[in-house]
Amino acid sequence: MPLLTFWESNKDAVLGMSIVQVVANAGDGTLRDAAPSSLELREFLRYVDASVLERYATHCLTQSFPNSGFVLQDVVNELGRRLGYKVSNGLYRGKVNAIGFDGVWQHPGSRQLVVEVKTTDYYNIDLSKVFAYREKLVATGDVTADSAVLFVVGRDDSNSLEAQIRGSRHAWDARLVSVDSLVKMVKVKESTDDQSTANRLRTLLEPLEYTRIDRLIDVVFETVADVQAASSTEETSVVVEVPMDAVQGAALKGEAGATSREDIKAVRDQVVAALSRSLGAQLNKETRTAYESDDETTRVVVAVSKRVSPQILIMMHQRRTGC
Repeated sequence: MPLLTFWESNKDAVLGMSIVQVVANAGDGTLRDAAPSSLELREFLRYVDASVLERYATHCLTQSFPNSGFVLQDVVNELGRRLGYKVSNGLYRGKVNAIGFDGVWQHPGSRQLVVEVKTTDYYNIDLSKVFAYREKLVATGDVTADSAVLFVVGRDDSNSLEAQIRGSRHAWDARLVSVDSLVKMVKVKESTDDQSTANRLRTLLEPLEYTRIDRLIDVVFETVADVQAASSTEETSVVVEVPMDAVQGAALKGEAGATSREDIKAVRDQVVAALSRSLGAQLNKETRTAYESDDETTRVVVAVSKRVSPQILIMMHQRRTGC
């Protein structure tokens, strides 16, 4: 059974699988550039929670298996998507006359990033080779001349790569971050409802000069304040039966009284799944309550509220084209 079909029919079973088993069920089970297996795996990664991506990344880094580096590359690129970037996946293996980048992350108003994924920072790498990829992408018009290189490392073994970058002529155009920190950034973004939080987080991935640290402190302070505000307004309210005419008559039931955040999240997930089926489009999580379709034409906000009356509020906006 194809991976995505299996996912639709039995999500709990798929979530109980290791990433090795997930890959084995994607296409023919062998990841190759532009192969159905890699395309199916990447689409599947769009559907799972950030905590599941974290589990997959940890497995890639702690338990060697065939193509584990390719899977880690796909997981890292998916984390970039969760941070709001438009991501272009790179090649698994270098090819003659092809640019060998791992990913390109772009967002309006943010510095474009050419991503290089490494399982460890123990070994020195050829920085000139990586930056040559960036220059080729500039020449083809895929990135701008002020783009930067983001090194994403899985294991912090010796900090040798950090020292290598710091001592090179590329220091002002490079940034290094761990997979673990990327996951934390995604979780922070998804825990709030303020879109500006994502903008602030993305600035941390851009090369910055830290002799004066005011900008860094501003980012940390504003993000923490946003998360605290979201926590203080998180609804632990009544979840009751809700008519869901907009989603094929589905109904959700609950009990009066204090409701845990986990229960609220479970209800919200059910609503989003029902809406996805009704709209015929996968809705991906953008913030704590906001979701958007892959083609960015439909945006949905699902919130639980008791301020007016116990209810689940659904706000949906669909962008119209040709108007």
